[in-house]
Amino acid sequence: MGWQTLTNNLEVLTKAQSTYTPLLIAQTLPQVYWSGIPLQDVESFVRAHVPKEMSDVVDRGMESARYQLTRKTLLVREADGFVQQRGG
Repeated sequence: MGWQTLTNNLEVLTKAQSTYTPLLIAQTLPQVYWSGIPLQDVESFVRAHVPKEMSDVVDRGMESARYQLTRKTLLVREADGFVQQRGG
């Protein structure tokens, strides 16, 4: 629901910070929505809303999001394995 609200109202929500909007989009959105929205959707949205010159910033934001998703996947796998070893 937060993603839909953001994507449908981006201009209104970022108007007060218009100077920094591209930077906020490129750095913050991947870190906030990495686990709830498919990363390719996040990346597509981000790239569509920032200048091409910010590609490196988008790359770093997406790298961070991919790291978080990988980390979560590994932690869940380890937790599941632990529970199964304990007979749960």
